[in-house]
Amino acid sequence: MILLLALSTSHVAYSQNHLINRGQPSLSNNRQLIAIGQQTSTTTQAPPMAVVKWLDYASVLDELSGSVSRLKVKAGKNQQLGALLEQMKTHSDFLSEQWQNACCVATPATYLESLEQNVSLLKNVLDNKTPENEVSPLLQIVEQDLRIKAAHCKLSPKGWDALVVVSVNARKGNEKVDGLEVWFVPKGWVKVQSKWKRFAKVTCGTSEPLAPGVYMMWLKGMEPVPIDIGGNGTETKEVDLLVP
Repeated sequence: MILLLALSTSHVAYSQNHLINRGQPSLSNNRQLIAIGQQTSTTTQAPPMAVVKWLDYASVLDELSGSVSRLKVKAGKNQQLGALLEQMKTHSDFLSEQWQNACCVATPATYLESLEQNVSLLKNVLDNKTPENEVSPLLQIVEQDLRIKAAHCKLSPKGWDALVVVSVNARKGNEKVDGLEVWFVPKGWVKVQSKWKRFAKVTCGTSEPLAPGVYMMWLKGMEPVPIDIGGNGTETKEVDLLVP
């Protein structure tokens, strides 16, 4: 359990409808959509980036830790799953510690959403909503995702919640192909179409800020491929998706 001194005993639930300005943790609990680095010039601005309050992570990190602990009990004498969950606990504890050390700066909503998706996957396993033959592969995906997040946190100069700006090109041989839609989803949710998201622009040169982790990416109408984002502390990653 995550112990917080002088914090409210109620959990702060995440909702994309409530956002706050980065760097203003003393504002009301309502979160507001803002543009990071907004300028007064007439040049085209980057899309606004949603951010959330530091305290919003309390419940999700607590649920992450609790879910891992309950899964260890559920795994019983299964040594393979036990070892996997122990690694997951190490990553979870590290991220929780870094979050506490970062008090009390607002962070990207994208990062919080990524952690929430991991918690939901673990809860599905706990609630027996995941087919038995898919449990081990799914837990491996969550462990890999958390491992990448922890590694990125250790190496990034921007702090524990740093995002990675991912640029995607479509290529056929040595040539770039313009005008194709790019889709992505956290790897553990690839079978759930409602979780799929599309990059804002088409190839080539489209980019999105994503939380470090493991994803599936694809060009519209083509097969998804696994892509690791982050883990090395760099701020950007360029991905080439192949056109048959």
